[in-house]
Amino acid sequence: MQALAASPWALWGIAALTAAGVVLRPFAWPEFIWAVAGAALLIALGVLPAADALAGVLKGTDVYLFLIGMMLLAELARQEGLFDWLAARAAVLANGSATRLFALVFAVGTMVTVFLSNDATAVVLTPAVAAVVRTAEAKDPLPYLLICAFIANAASFVLPISNPANLVIYGSHMPPLLQWLPLYALPSVLSIVATYFVLRWTQRKRLREPVASNIEVPPLTISGKLAAAGIAATAVVLLASSGFDIQLGLPTFLAGIATAVVVLIPSRFGPVTAVKDISWGVLPLVAGLFVLVEALEKTGVTADLAALLGDLVRWSAPGAAWVAGAVLAIGCNLVNNLPAGLLAGRVVEAAAVPEPVRAAVLIGVDLGPNLSVTGSLATILWLTALRREGLRVSAWSFLKLGAMVMPPALLLAIAGAFGMAFLEGGLPMKSLGTLWLYPVILVAGALQAWGPPMNGALRNALTNPWLASLVSFLPIVALLGVMLVCMPRPLPTVEGIGGMPWWAPLGGLAGAFAVIAGLLFVNKVGAAAFAGLTITANILMSLVIDQFGLFGMEVHHLSLWRMVGGALMVVGIALVAAF
Repeated sequence: MQALAASPWALWGIAALTAAGVVLRPFAWPEFIWAVAGAALLIALGVLPAADALAGVLKGTDVYLFLIGMMLLAELARQEGLFDWLAARAAVLANGSATRLFALVFAVGTMVTVFLSNDATAVVLTPAVAAVVRTAEAKDPLPYLLICAFIANAASFVLPISNPANLVIYGSHMPPLLQWLPLYALPSVLSIVATYFVLRWTQRKRLREPVASNIEVPPLTISGKLAAAGIAATAVVLLASSGFDIQLGLPTFLAGIATAVVVLIPSRFGPVTAVKDISWGVLPLVAGLFVLVEALEKTGVTADLAALLGDLVRWSAPGAAWVAGAVLAIGCNLVNNLPAGLLAGRVVEAAAVPEPVRAAVLIGVDLGPNLSVTGSLATILWLTALRREGLRVSAWSFLKLGAMVMPPALLLAIAGAFGMAFLEGGLPMKSLGTLWLYPVILVAGALQAWGPPMNGALRNALTNPWLASLVSFLPIVALLGVMLVCMPRPLPTVEGIGGMPWWAPLGGLAGAFAVIAGLLFVNKVGAAAFAGLTITANILMSLVIDQFGLFGMEVHHLSLWRMVGGALMVVGIALVAAF
């Protein structure tokens, strides 16, 4: 027995079996049974002393308090009819359109995740969406319920409070809100937008069926209004706690208790009704996972991983970010992102990595769980909420969908983190090799192809091309305004403005011309031909600009191979247009 306890293979074997049990749920037993069984086996075999196991359990105290508070709020809202009222309101706003209902649910899910955390989205929003699709008489509820799972992770790094894993990774070194936003604003936007479009595309066939529009909105009781006020007050408490660098568990727990006291006074339900319907099995699940990580740390894996990450950073900071983000994104689906985040937080602290690398680690921990049903606690809570509604989603079907939704969002978010770091001056541009720029440029080019057909559809809907052009630019102006508020520096200087060429502010007009051309002509020539023509013209004009050094660009003379490349572009667009 002593030899078995001393062997690291025993630990890794138990960890693998525990992870498999949580993922596969043999005999349909709940996830917490397998997590607790794994922790108990570690203690019984002497692999982990009972005192160390208890220390591991206690490290999750803040998470337990947070979950209890959130689950209590969700149960109060459900039993007091708040979810049914919100469901009816959403169905009325959808006005019979399944795609509009999808967009509404996605927007609400984003807001709940940002201000109440991803676990709140799983616990609070999932039953509300289930009520929405029942009220709207949707034939297939799954597209709307999938939103709760995916947006819970995709929007979970907008604010520090959006995911308990953020607190685990940064520990006592959580940056203030005004430092957090400049680093994570762009990655969050890219993650949310990419998740929306890919998820919307994968569900397009299921969203063709209309939903009911003649919905009667039930009255909201006094207790229901108080439950809504309690949830809103909890969001304010969480924001304030984050601003003062206070752990979120106790404030959330106290907010849940206070809301319960206020709501249950005029309610026809008693406290026993609210407490007995809470999914308490989540707590031992989390405790078992924390014990598992505590055991893994005893093997010295933290020091080994910190040394490896330090070597990667010295080789290339961007390379380290991409590797660490991708590895953690996959690894979180094997052990769950809370314990993985705890381990990753200690590794990045020991390795003293640059902030953009830590950001990539956090993005991998937060966003990677969108790959599988066991990647994050939020997704496990989502599964539990689905079972209460009598619905099932298999691990395999979720994995197939996650393999399409997660990778684009992950790549864009990590690229966005480095983009923000460069804009803020946190990393010199020379530290980013040309090789790492290509994926970002390719993604930008792919996204650019979306613009003309989207603008064409906008013009068809609004009829007036000038109104459509204005509407098309509004999101850009709004996004740039948010970015400017988050990153107001550096400010322009008098010398810089005085030396600015007269034509420098007119670049937007060139872009406006391209947008208007897309609005007017993309439906006539097709998306491929329009994109091919504009890109070919872009390449040919860029060759001229490089040859003569126009607009202050460095001169790159027109070589034979550049001419051949331009000619091939012309031949390519001719083939696209002809066939």
